[in-house]
Amino acid sequence: MNYRTIITKYLKTTTGQELKVEVYYSKGGANYLAGGTIQRGYWLSVQPVSRSVSNGLRSESFTLGSGVKYFLKETRADRRGGKTEREAVKLAADRERLLIKEVCLREKLELAA
Repeated sequence: MNYRTIITKYLKTTTGQELKVEVYYSKGGANYLAGGTIQRGYWLSVQPVSRSVSNGLRSESFTLGSGVKYFLKETRADRRGGKTEREAVKLAADRERLLIKEVCLREKLELAA
């Protein structure tokens, strides 16, 4: 597995889509799609998604390139619940609102009340 999800939450928008806010650890490595490399460490991502349930199966769809991600903290080892992970979660909480605002502006979305 290339990444491990730490926190995931969904925020409703007025269009029926939801914003998926996720903090995750990535092993990093080559990025064959965009070229270059991905840093090893903790990331925050915000992406508009559509979720549905059909015949008891849940699905989630998104448009490639529609969200943003932000590198929180570099680490060489993935320690669940460790000091670096706790620091990354705190950094994500501080940065989350800015990323949500950026995605809403870029994708012309508005959070539901």
